[in-house]
Amino acid sequence: MKKTIEYPEEERLPHKKLLYMGSLSALTVAILLIIGLVLDSRYTLKVLSMIGACHLGGRLAFIGTGLEYGFSTLSVIFIVLVYNTAFVLFLYSLFINLFEKISKFKFIASLHEKVHESRQIRSKWNLLSIAVFIWIPLPMTGGLVGCLLAYFEGYEDKDILRVALPSMWFGVVSWALAFDKLYVYINNLHPGSTIFITLILIVAPIIYNLLKKK
Repeated sequence: MKKTIEYPEEERLPHKKLLYMGSLSALTVAILLIIGLVLDSRYTLKVLSMIGACHLGGRLAFIGTGLEYGFSTLSVIFIVLVYNTAFVLFLYSLFINLFEKISKFKFIASLHEKVHESRQIRSKWNLLSIAVFIWIPLPMTGGLVGCLLAYFEGYEDKDILRVALPSMWFGVVSWALAFDKLYVYINNLHPGSTIFITLILIVAPIIYNLLKKK
């Protein structure tokens, strides 16, 4: 028989200040993209395609697409950090303010159920393990999922963001530097072949999710 899931305390909601901060971050990114389209549409369209790759394949696809376009490693790191930070702040703040309305969504309910079930095997996730979880660039990891995981474990929002954001930033920097070296090495061996790695980074998570559903 399935155990009833106990959701986090109602007094945690609403968190208007966090929602304002998340909304401001998202609005700032949107304005920067609009200005970029006006000033240099070619460059900004590449950034938009990087963002599209991120939502299809995750952080590595985001990084790989930027490197494939010939952006410097520092530029890629900056773009990924700014966008992912705004993305996490906005969606997490929106989540905690609308928790009662969206808690029954399949993804949210499934994640909460997994957190509940994992406690039967071990104690609750500590913040260090959540930081490692966020840093690892695998499907269904990353800043936002890490924030939700910590939320379901009952941590305070200030502690969640203090762990989630630096872990995500460190992941972006470390993986961007690693993939920059990898792309340089592969290009030296087979010029132009890095495009196949970028495509794999985009497509692999999609295939994984489809197979997982089946």
